[in-house]
Amino acid sequence: MKTPHGSRIRFRPFTFLIVIVGFVATHAQAEVIKESAIDPNTSDNFYEARTRLWISDQCHHVKGIIVFLGGTDSDGRGFADKFDWQKIAKNSDYALLGCYFRGDGEPYENASKGSGMALLRMLEDLSATTNRPELRSIPLILIGYSSGAMFTYNFACWMSSRVGGIISVKSGPIDVSKASAAYSVPALFIVGEGDETGRRRPILEAIAKRSSVARWALALQPSSGHEWNSITDNFVRAYVAELSQLKLSSSAGVSRSLSCPVATSSTAQMDSMWFPNGKTAVLWETFTKAGSLKELFHACDIEDASPKKSLGRLDKTTHVKTKSPLTANPSGLYLGVLPRNSNVEREINLSWPASFGLRITAIRSSKPDFASAEVVGSASSPSRIRCKFTGRPLGNQSGAFDVVLDDNETKHSRIIFIGWVSK
Repeated sequence: MKTPHGSRIRFRPFTFLIVIVGFVATHAQAEVIKESAIDPNTSDNFYEARTRLWISDQCHHVKGIIVFLGGTDSDGRGFADKFDWQKIAKNSDYALLGCYFRGDGEPYENASKGSGMALLRMLEDLSATTNRPELRSIPLILIGYSSGAMFTYNFACWMSSRVGGIISVKSGPIDVSKASAAYSVPALFIVGEGDETGRRRPILEAIAKRSSVARWALALQPSSGHEWNSITDNFVRAYVAELSQLKLSSSAGVSRSLSCPVATSSTAQMDSMWFPNGKTAVLWETFTKAGSLKELFHACDIEDASPKKSLGRLDKTTHVKTKSPLTANPSGLYLGVLPRNSNVEREINLSWPASFGLRITAIRSSKPDFASAEVVGSASSPSRIRCKFTGRPLGNQSGAFDVVLDDNETKHSRIIFIGWVSK
């Protein structure tokens, strides 16, 4: 190109590239990784409290915070560094906060005794150091494991107005008398089928006695004890990915207009279980039936980061492992609280392909003193069984029926029941 005076101007493309990149850099947000710590007061129930915050470089305004607390005195700050969780937070404009509370025997799980206020004070500190004023008031989705789960429950009971949801995983014992204070908070309680009775019992009692307005759900993880394994992790990530997409506010948590009760059985208690949406309801059914990890993630469109080990392909129509042709409706029974010495009956419809020529040959109960079942009418498909429950054994009476076809142990269905007998 010539100038008016006849000289030439040579364009250098890289010069413009430098200018453009420099312009973009001045307008982009930087990824935030900040830590905070607080010293306890003499009356506080902890000795040390530290957190690590992560905010995406693409987040201009944080809508909420996903908070994680691990087991007793464990350091959960590494939660903020996990790519899978960062991806969920980025998609929802959420921040991540990993927590480390050390009690050395002090019950820091009780949020109202100092540890809860410590968490809020650290968020205030992080708000100032990151110049993110919203961190002081936006809702928290609290995820806790073991003693960390006790903290999440107690925090929700103590300050429900700040909580957008809790995910309690294999919690230690909780105070059931506080439960009503957290009924407005969306809550998912995960218990291990093989976990200690002392841990499971209070959770089951709180679920059984909850009000109809409680936005709560219970997930029983089959063939699992107190551990947090890859199946647990996948389920929790998928659930939080959906919950964090809902419209939350610091005063009301999930809007009531967005609630989606999903009928999972003919009993009123199960009908009142609350899920963020239909996708999480399907996810819940898949999880409680221990389907393959692949199916678990297909249900919620999240990448599976766990080892590729199938636990048995899940049939999407029947929600029963394909090694069994039997379908049960409902697939489980939630009995709630039964009075002592009461007698309760429930019926379950069973079906399987008639071409198989199979018949029900046995129904076994894991709690024979509490629960029994018998075939009503035909033992061929379609069939119906009548389940009877007595109120003689006290306390937690959760168990299962195994319905066997033609004495073939590979052709059976496990039907879980959950109940509590009061004094």
